[in-house]
Amino acid sequence: DNGSTGIHTGRETDGEVCYNTRIAFCKLYDNAGDYGNRYNHSGSGIIIAGADQTIVEFCEAAANGWAQRQYNVNGPVGIWCCCDCTNAVFRYNIARYNRTQPGAVDGDGMDVDGESNNCLLEYNYTYGNEGSGYLFCEFYGDCTDALWFHNSMRYCVSFEDDKRVGNYGALAISSPEDI
Repeated sequence: DNGSTGIHTGRETDGEVCYNTRIAFCKLYDNAGDYGNRYNHSGSGIIIAGADQTIVEFCEAAANGWAQRQYNVNGPVGIWCCCDCTNAVFRYNIARYNRTQPGAVDGDGMDVDGESNNCLLEYNYTYGNEGSGYLFCEFYGDCTDALWFHNSMRYCVSFEDDKRVGNYGALAISSPEDI
């Protein structure tokens, strides 16, 4: 029942990096999002940004993002990483019923987003999200000079995702044309 985010590590602009972080056995429910924030994401369960060597395991993100009103094509997502996140592992997590707004995107279960590299999603389960079960995405407008590369997913399940966005499906892969 938080506004902006349940758990947010690191930073989304150039600056200090968090190292060797473990987030485990957390439940992140009903983080609504900031109704007044129309310019950036809010309403996610977990965001890992500007971090190296992070493990997120045995967590559940559910029913997040229902009050966000921005349309700038970013967030909310149940569990995700971005902005120079390196060597993150998401394993044995559940993301369900995460939301987005009519006409907007995201609302995904899990996401390895812009400027993330060497990240792994394994043994995760998503269902009923309004966006994709899993999103792999590089975005316009860099936080840092890093690029998205060497990310992978294995042994994950998506069930009845993409309830609102359309054309996302279980796994959505997105990149600007110039990358």
